Amino acid sequence: KYIDKFGYEPKHEIYLRHLKKVFQICKEEGFEPEFWADAFYNTESSKEEIAEIFDGSQMPIYWEYSLTTKEPHYEKMTALKEYAGKVKYAGGCWKWIGYAPDNAYSDSVHRAALEAAMECGGIDDFLITAWGDNGEECSVYAIIPSMWYVAGLLYPCETDLEKTIEELTGYTDAEWRYCDELNHAIPDVKRVSSTAKNLLHNDFLIGLMDCNTPDCAKERYRQMSERFASLAEHDSQFSYIFKAYAALSQVLSKKATYGKRLYKAYQEKDPDMLRKLLDELAEIKVDLKN
Repeated sequence: KYIDKFGYEPKHEIYLRHLKKVFQICKEEGFEPEFWADAFYNTESSKEEIAEIFDGSQMPIYWEYSLTTKEPHYEKMTALKEYAGKVKYAGGCWKWIGYAPDNAYSDSVHRAALEAAMECGGIDDFLITAWGDNGEECSVYAIIPSMWYVAGLLYPCETDLEKTIEELTGYTDAEWRYCDELNHAIPDVKRVSSTAKNLLHNDFLIGLMDCNTPDCAKERYRQMSERFASLAEHDSQFSYIFKAYAALSQVLSKKATYGKRLYKAYQEKDPDMLRKLLDELAEIKVDLKN
């Protein structure tokens, strides 16, 4: 329909044409499609162009995993609802950032989005995702607190949810949420972080993470290792998760600041410290295998 100065059709035009074709096929086959609708968030197409492809049988799925305030959720939900007459919400429990989750951050996003959905009205279809990007290292059970939190928002009841979590899993809500701490060893991280994974893979000789890693990280991970080891002693089918986190914390307590200490010892020509670090390197190798 439109051609830019380079002779190409704009992407939003291609997308709309494609979507219109797919919707037509679905209608012919008697399907009522659902689709992830983020392509409409920043489109250059007019509202009229978008609205004309809907006939009431399509369900746009609004997804957003990062916004912790109600207003932007509300604006996007409202826009999609105006186009299609309805909208479905998909949230996310943050487990795709490495070895540990971020239940607290998930809760803040879900709270804001569900408040927006209530205010928007007519949104009663919710989907909570638990993606496994980049290796799926984090157990899906580590996000039990945030899944439980969403359940409490969607289905309010007089049941003590925290007590139920403990009865079902052998761990309290607070003990599950302690798993988040693996990604918060660096102070003042305001948003979600992949600190534990980044530090585990941080190369000693390149040190991409060194400038952001405080000296206190060594002690913080040592304390975490002790706490996770204690939690791993619970009589629970989920104790293996805390055992794994105890081992990870043990490695990070030695590895997190290793590169900084190695660089300092080399620059100061401190042979005693270099020998000590060599011995520590052997310990890290053993911990990694375990």
